[in-house]
Amino acid sequence: MATQDEDSYIGIYDKELRYNFSSENGELWSKTSLYRGLLAYYEYTKDENVFTAVKRAVENVMENYPVNASSPFYSGTSFNGGVSHGLTFTDVLERMYFHTKDEKYRDYALFLYKDFSNTYQSEADVQLKNILDPGYKLKSHGVLYL
Repeated sequence: MATQDEDSYIGIYDKELRYNFSSENGELWSKTSLYRGLLAYYEYTKDENVFTAVKRAVENVMENYPVNASSPFYSGTSFNGGVSHGLTFTDVLERMYFHTKDEKYRDYALFLYKDFSNTYQSEADVQLKNILDPGYKLKSHGVLYL
């Protein structure tokens, strides 16, 4: 939490690289890894400072990848295996909804899934078109929700 910037960003990229990618990146995956841990800590300790920091950081993501005006999963049309792991950011959004009951977190999770499903992905097994195709055979390693 000590690394949280004034704009609420907590993550791995310097200011000039944040939220501005045209190839593979680890923005959402790295945030998921950290925010899950912070939320678990909050759930155990009830430390409101931790929850507030995570809430502000999630808001920063939502502001910088605005719904229907950005494409967080766009990374070109060549191998982008790690990008699919960013879909796990929906775990963070689920916990935010659990604690706040604010529908914007569910709406944002749906936006992320739609963007993931509508962009080129090397690990496309969980894209909606493939899930709905009874003849589709799993081909790759990637995020899977059942």
